[in-house]
Order: sequence, then structure tokens, then C-alpha cells
Amino acid sequence: MQRKEFIFLTKGFIVLIAFLSLMWANQETFAATYDVTIETNSAFNPATLNINTGDTVRWTASDDGEQVSSDNHPSHTLYPDPACPNASCLDSPVLFTNDTYSFTFEIGGTWEYHNHQKPGKTGTVIVADLNTPAVVSDLATSNAASTAIDLGWTSPGDD
Repeated sequence: MQRKEFIFLTKGFIVLIAFLSLMWANQETFAATYDVTIETNSAFNPATLNINTGDTVRWTASDDGEQVSSDNHPSHTLYPDPACPNASCLDSPVLFTNDTYSFTFEIGGTWEYHNHQKPGKTGTVIVADLNTPAVVSDLATSNAASTAIDLGWTSPGDD
């Protein structure tokens, strides 16, 4: 009986190790949510965040009449979201005391935003791009020599 339990635990441990190894090999991470308070003076606290792609920022208003919007004011098109080609999806409704607005950053880069009601109040989200690039499928060689070789491929594009 003890031997069967040991075998079960061993198999479970091996499955756990295999799962963790697969996650590490794929560089998978767990998404996080970061909180920013829009202070009574309309400033953002913290003013700068460092996050990863897939993470969410949640803004909470400390006062009535706050609004989070992507720069540049008033177009709000700095964050290049294909889902919102003529404006930014990073554009909250007007928030009232204790209202929250959340946005998930899927594109790496440095993204500045502001309080649309008071555009001088700004913040920055720095998003590390953890999205792996697409696979190159047409790598080709040419002009092979003893000291050099030409490589060619079609860029799979940015994620």
C-alpha cells in the first residue's frame, strides 16, 4: 500500500515538473492587475507603472469628474489599438468618486495617458513585450562561401 502511494506521488510530482517546465519553455506568465489612484488634485498615483503585456491597470477616482485617456490630447490615439482605429480604446467614461476603469495592455511600449478633464495631469505605463514573435517559415540560404553565407526570410511581422 505504501508503495502505491509513493508511485502516485511520484507521478504527480513528475506531472507538476513537466507542467512547470512547459510554462517556463513557453515563457508564460500570469497576468496581474495594478492599481492607480486618481488623487483629489487629479494627479495619478503612482504616476509611472512598469508592467508586462497582458497585465491590467485599474484606475480609481478619488473625486467626481475624472477621466483616463490615452495621449495625445484631445485625439487619444497614442495607444495603437487595432480594435479602435479612429481613437483609443484607452479612454474611460467620466468617473465619479470610487468609480474604477480598467484597461488591459496587449501592446508593448511606453504609453502616456492623461486626465481628459485636466490634461496637464499625466501618467505613464511602460509595458514589457512578452509576446513571442511568430515563427519564420521560409528561411533560405544562398551564395554560400567558405567565410560567408546569405540568409533570407520573410518577416512574420510584429505581434
